[in-house]
Amino acid sequence: MRIDFYKLIEQLLPTFLRKDRILAFLRVLVAKPLQQLFVKFHLWRMKSRYEASVSPQVISLIHAIERTFDCVAELTELDGKPYDFLISIDRSTDLNAIREFIDKHKLAGKSYLFKLGDAAFSVTWLSHTDEHLIEEYSAEWTEYIDSRGIELNLSLTWNNMAYGQFPELTRGWAINIEASEPVTSDLEFTVSLKVFNSFTTITIPIEETLVLASGENWLIKNINEKYYNNNSLVIRIQDVTFSPEVDEHHFYDLKY
Repeated sequence: MRIDFYKLIEQLLPTFLRKDRILAFLRVLVAKPLQQLFVKFHLWRMKSRYEASVSPQVISLIHAIERTFDCVAELTELDGKPYDFLISIDRSTDLNAIREFIDKHKLAGKSYLFKLGDAAFSVTWLSHTDEHLIEEYSAEWTEYIDSRGIELNLSLTWNNMAYGQFPELTRGWAINIEASEPVTSDLEFTVSLKVFNSFTTITIPIEETLVLASGENWLIKNINEKYYNNNSLVIRIQDVTFSPEVDEHHFYDLKY
């Protein structure tokens, strides 16, 4: 089938618009792209019609292999123990492509060997799975985690602890951790801090490690000693990680 889009454009135009400039414009804008698309479609149509005509018959399958892979092929029927046929090809080609092509066009359930040049390969029908197979599943409780969870609050404060109820702590910056109820595991916290002078833009990163012991619900700890008593420094929390986040009794939700 052949369509001349250049002539078709001219025939579809009203006679009073069939001017040289208008025709030239429409041929460039419409006719040429349509002609290119039609050629691609025609080639695809011919290829698809040929592939649809290929059957598992020996003469059809061999002709299709030779045409598709530009080679010389030969099919030898075997006794089916365990292979049903052998396909020999005179030269090496794309292994995956030739296997997919044979699998697509051979008779279903047939196993085969194929030889590419000096290399031989086999494809065997191994087993059949019943599509009506019914599988049974069961579920059981393995452990229970309290859905309420435990809320953890972490804060950074400037304390005058030397004169308060915790005389063992010095006056200065301290990290506070408070849980809504006693925890059921030892929780290890890694707190990343940023220290900077209120009069400059220089910052110093530091890291502190704290452990809130199982059975406790409160912890306070002074920060690195050289920052204890310097109230001209400003300290901010950058990041906090802790583990475990869940145990056999609770999960833990951190806020700071």
